[in-house]
Amino acid sequence: MSNGDVQFDLGVESRQSFAVKKPKIVEWVMKVSGGMIKSETQANYILLGFVAVGGVVIFIMLSNLGGTKPKFEAPAGYHVVYPKNAPARLEKI
Repeated sequence: MSNGDVQFDLGVESRQSFAVKKPKIVEWVMKVSGGMIKSETQANYILLGFVAVGGVVIFIMLSNLGGTKPKFEAPAGYHVVYPKNAPARLEKI
């Protein structure tokens, strides 16, 4: 096979459009901002900020769940007994 046998069709070139549509949430943020957010990049930064703040709030809430264990203090004349396999109870001194 020689180079003379190869043919290229250089006629009509087809062009495809790869325009990417904005995500709905970005469009919503831009609409709700009342014109303060003018670009998709700004809207993305606002959304990223909301995610970061939400993450911090969730972290704080979850870290407080572990808290301290309840402390049982007996009233005067009683002491707390912790029997095995049973709930704590008060016993008179």
